[in-house]
Amino acid sequence: MGEAWAANCRKIVDRHNATLTAESEPEQSATIIFTLPIHKLKGELHNA
Repeated sequence: MGEAWAANCRKIVDRHNATLTAESEPEQSATIIFTLPIHKLKGELHNA
C-alpha cells in the first residue's frame, strides 16, 4: 500500500477537515482511525 495509500488518506482528511490517527506495533498490523466532523444541514434546528 505504502505511499499511494497514505496520499489517498491525506486527500480524504484534507477535503473533509477530518483527523487521521494511526497506531501500530512492530511486526503487527496498523490500526487506522478516521474522525469526520458532523455538518448540520442547512435549515436544521440548532437546539437539537
